Amino acid sequence: MTRFAHVSIFALVIWAVLCTAGTDASIVTYEFGTGTSVGSLATTADPNLAASAFADGDGTTSYSTTVGNPVPSVEKSYSEITLATGSYLASNGYYEFSLTANTGYELNLTGLSFDYDKNQLTGGGAKPAITFDLRSSLDGYASTLGAVVDPGNAATGTFQTSIMNLSDITESVTFRIYLAKGNANFASAGLVHIDNVAVDGSVDALAANPEPTTLAIWGGLGLLGLLVARWKKKGLS
Repeated sequence: MTRFAHVSIFALVIWAVLCTAGTDASIVTYEFGTGTSVGSLATTADPNLAASAFADGDGTTSYSTTVGNPVPSVEKSYSEITLATGSYLASNGYYEFSLTANTGYELNLTGLSFDYDKNQLTGGGAKPAITFDLRSSLDGYASTLGAVVDPGNAATGTFQTSIMNLSDITESVTFRIYLAKGNANFASAGLVHIDNVAVDGSVDALAANPEPTTLAIWGGLGLLGLLVARWKKKGLS
């Protein structure tokens, strides 16, 4: 293959990549500035996707007016959270939201993060150990996309996980953040809060098949390069 043909093919590949690749950033965020009993709408969202409300699995979303970064945040009481040793995936102890790429686009996801806080209401003693387990509807919530176990005496923290394997998604996908506790008996009542949920990645246009005219142009350029190379070779011989 001639040098000109190599250059033509390389230019075609670069052109296709530039036309389809997006920029990696937060494509949707939930900061819970305005919420209702059924969930909170996305604070920001990429214009090429639809994001559902962020909602509690029990159908009623509670908000804190005193805890958050900044306030408010969503909250769930210790009593609503199932034991980690039990079948917590069968409970409604989770938060969920759905993302759907617009027609002609696909989701390429790279990570998810959120802040959390554990607040004592009454009594004393150590705060409970809480597991945060992220799963998706793409496999029926069968496998974890990332889990964090916050120890009993820690109050605040950040959940952050990579989800690089979730790419080329054209169907609607629902994410669930399951919560599970490490002990059934606590000396105090309290709440778990979640705030500043962010999904990172890109929403990219689906790669279109090149039009026949485009293919003809590139094929013609390659043929021209081949003819020029042969002409030069004859001229040198």
